[in-house]
Amino acid sequence: MKQLLFVVAGLVFLIGVSNSAPAQTPGGYTLEQVYYYLTEGTGATWGEHSLEPLPGAVPGQDSEGFRKSLDDIYTDLKILFDQCSTYDQIAPNLEEGYYFFCTDTNYWGLREGTIEPPPSQGGEWVLVPGDAGIGTDDFYVMKYEAKNVSGAYSQADTAPYVNINLANSKAACEALGAGYHLMTVNEAQTINRNLEQVESNWYGEVVGTNGLFRGNCGRADNLGYNGSDPEYGTGRDSKAKLTLSNSNEIWDWSGNVWEWIDGGGSNGTIGTSGGVTWRSASGWIEWDNADLDGSPGERSVLGPSDSSWTSTQGMGQYFGDASTNAFVRGGNWRDEGFDGVFALNLDFAPTYTGTYVGFRCCK
Repeated sequence: MKQLLFVVAGLVFLIGVSNSAPAQTPGGYTLEQVYYYLTEGTGATWGEHSLEPLPGAVPGQDSEGFRKSLDDIYTDLKILFDQCSTYDQIAPNLEEGYYFFCTDTNYWGLREGTIEPPPSQGGEWVLVPGDAGIGTDDFYVMKYEAKNVSGAYSQADTAPYVNINLANSKAACEALGAGYHLMTVNEAQTINRNLEQVESNWYGEVVGTNGLFRGNCGRADNLGYNGSDPEYGTGRDSKAKLTLSNSNEIWDWSGNVWEWIDGGGSNGTIGTSGGVTWRSASGWIEWDNADLDGSPGERSVLGPSDSSWTSTQGMGQYFGDASTNAFVRGGNWRDEGFDGVFALNLDFAPTYTGTYVGFRCCK
C-alpha cells in the first residue's frame, strides 16, 4: 500500500510540474552561438533545439522584469553591429595608436588605425589618400609651399622658400628627419588625380565642366586671380586652395610659385621617370596632344585622367625639354593659362635658382 501511495504521489507531482512549466518554443540561438558571435563575429542560425522562455516572456519582446532572452541579445546586438562601418572605412582614417572594435567579419575584434601619425617636424601637413593605380600608399604633404623658417617649414605666414636649386630643396626636406623627402613624381600625380575628381575644386562644382581652379596665376577670371608676387597667408582669394577627397585642404598647388619635384633620375633630374621618354621639343603644348598618350606616356604619369581636358579646363600646359633638366610643376603668379594642377615644365636646369621656383616636402 505504501508503495502504491508513493507511485500515485509521484505521478501527481509530475503532472503538477508539467502543468505549471512554460510552453517550449521551437528554435532559437544557443548560448554558445551568442558567445562566439560576440568574440569572433561568427554568424548563427536558429536551431531545432527548444528554447524555454522565462515566465511571462513574449517572443521578440522584453521578458518579465525587463530581462532578455538569448534570442533578444543575439538579434539586437547583430542589428546594432551591422550598422558599423567596415574595417576599410575606419582603419585608413584612424591614426596608429587609436583603437576601435571592428564588426567586419574578416577583421572582427579590437583593431588599430593604420594612419601614420602626422609629421612632428616641418610645420603643417595634410594626409593624402594613396592611389593603388599609381602605386602609392597614404602619405603626408606640406599644406603650404615650403617656407624658409630655420629650414623647410610649412606655414601660412611668410613668402615661399625660393632662390633654391633642386639639390638644396632635396637636402632641406631630408634635414627634417628620417622619411622626409622632396615630393616625388608619383606623389605629385597622386595629389593631381585626387584633386581633379573633387567637385568643389571646379568652378560650378561639376567635374569636367568649366574648369579647375588655378590659383594666383596672374589672370583674373573664374578659375584664377591676379595676386601678389607671390602670395602667402589664408586671408585671400579662395581659389588659392584646393580640397582633397578626405576634405583636407592644400594651398597654392597651382599658381604662386613653381615647385621642384624629384624626377627619380640622377640627383633628382627627369631621366626616364615613369618609364617615359620625356618630350625633348621645347614649347608649350596642351595635354590633349596625341603624342602624350604613349604606353606609358607623359599624360599617364603627370597629366590629367581625361585626354580631352586642356588649359581651357584649367589643367595647365606642358613644356618639354632635355632629360638632364628637372621637373617643376604648378606654374607661378604670372603664367596665366599655362598654370594649373597639371602644369609641368621641363625647361629648368637642376641648378636653377630664382624667385619663381620653390618646393614642397612629403613624408
